[in-house]
Parts: sequence; C-alpha cells; structure tokens
Amino acid sequence: MMKYFMAGFLIIIVLLEVILRLAFQVDQEVLYIESKEYEYLYQPNQNIKRFGNTFMTNTYAMRSGTIREDAKKILFFGDSVLTGGILSSHADLATTQLQIYLEKELKSKVDILNIASPSWGVDNAFAYLKEYGDFNASAIVLVYSSHDAYDTMTFQKIVGKHPRYPVVQPCCALHSIYRRYILPRISSLFHSQNRDKNTLLQITEAPSFSSGWKNFIIYCQKYKIPLLVVLHPTIDEIEADSYNKNGLEIIHLLQQYQVEYVKELDFKPSTSYYRKDGMGIHYNNEGQEFLLKLLKPLVLDKVK
Repeated sequence: MMKYFMAGFLIIIVLLEVILRLAFQVDQEVLYIESKEYEYLYQPNQNIKRFGNTFMTNTYAMRSGTIREDAKKILFFGDSVLTGGILSSHADLATTQLQIYLEKELKSKVDILNIASPSWGVDNAFAYLKEYGDFNASAIVLVYSSHDAYDTMTFQKIVGKHPRYPVVQPCCALHSIYRRYILPRISSLFHSQNRDKNTLLQITEAPSFSSGWKNFIIYCQKYKIPLLVVLHPTIDEIEADSYNKNGLEIIHLLQQYQVEYVKELDFKPSTSYYRKDGMGIHYNNEGQEFLLKLLKPLVLDKVK
C-alpha cells in the first residue's frame, strides 16, 4: 500500500512541476546582485520568461536593449513603477514603446535606458550614475513618487535573504513556489508582519530629505543635461486628488531650483491603471500605456 501511495505522490509532484514550468514558467526568477554603491540591482544579461512575461536586462543591468554608440540616449531612473518587474513584459513597458515611437518620429537611433530596481530611491539612482556615468545622455528623466522624498539607502541585507531578491535560480518550479510564496506565509504565522505599504515595498523613511534629489539637480546643471521629473501618484493620492505632504515637499524643491516636472495627477490617471497587489502604486499594462502617452511629447521635445 505504501509503495502505491509513494508512486502516486511522485506522479502528482512530477505533474505539478511540468504544469508550473510549461503553463507559468515559474522555474525562472528575476535575479539580483548586491552593490556597495547603490545597495542592489538586477543581475545583468538576464533573459527569462515567467507568467508569460519576458524580462530582459542588458550588460549594465538596465531593463533595456544593448546600448548603441551612435544612438541618442535618454536615461530614465526610477523604482518598481518604472521597471515594471516580472508582471510587465519587456515589450509592454512605457520605456520600450517610447524608444520605438521616438525612432519612428526622429528617423534616427534613440536608446531609452531604463535604470531602475524595486524600492530604489533617488540616492540609489544617483549612486548608479556616479558609478557608470551618464552615457553622454541627451536628457535624464526621474520617475518617482511621494514616498521617495525621504527614501534613503540603508544597505540592509536583503539580496539572497528576502524572497523577492534571489541571487540564484530555483532548482525547480516547485522550489520557486515554496521560497517565493509559501515560506513567507509560513513565516508570517510565527512573526508579526508590518503591513504598512512602505514596509511591503522595502522602503525605509529616513529623518532627512534624500540627498539624491539635489545631487541630480546639481549634476544636470553642471553638465547642462536637461532634467525632467515625473511625479507618480499612489491610488490614495488619486482618490484624494492631491499629493501627500512628502510629494508637496518634492514639488517645492523642484520649483525652488526651477526643475521641469510633470504631475501625473494633472492627467487624471484612473485607479484601474494600477495592479491589484495591495500596494496601490504599480501600473498594469494599461497604466504603462498611460505613462507612455504622457511621456511622448515631453521627451520628444528633449531630443529634437
């Protein structure tokens, strides 16, 4: 009897593994690396498929194609809103579609470089800029939210420890399901979980305003690179029809230094543009299209 039970159990395990691999591609995960300069980032040169979505990074760990020497370059910096994560396929990203649009309009090569990682603050982005330079950028665009006013680097150990920041691929699809979804839920049964949205996003609010904002402003003024800031709202801010106090502080700073900025709230984004992930900040594919439509005239003006 035990022999038949074990045989049946093994058959079920194999069937589950095959279904998870073929139908959902969950045997592959987006991988990360640690950094002494900007905390962490995607591993470079990835090309995976998960949940039917394609995730790619280039040699510089950007969610973009290969950098072309003879192309105009626009640097986009941001966090999970900009990068989209595995739930946004590479072809559906606003930055991917923006590159296609600009090349068609200008009839010349344009590289839109998506330099972002989940929960990256502005100082993470500036640390990356210091490490790799500006790639002779024609413009720099920052896509950030109100919580990024006080989001500063802590260098807390998360890569390889937090289930959302793995460093190696799972040995199988079932292993991925276990470490990514089941283990955190088991852990939550024995440890009280802070459900604050910033905590879920791995954001720690510092007591002082992030230095990254002024660093970008000073850098772009020094090297005469046009700087554009796109202030992305949360669902809570859409419902309130106003940015919160942190967002208003960012706006005040940008006005003080006469930095060009655009408030997505002014374009009346719908809450239906957001994923239903409980975080109230991430765009779905419809949201990516909304962001693309907003960016088209603004960025085109920068590279004409």
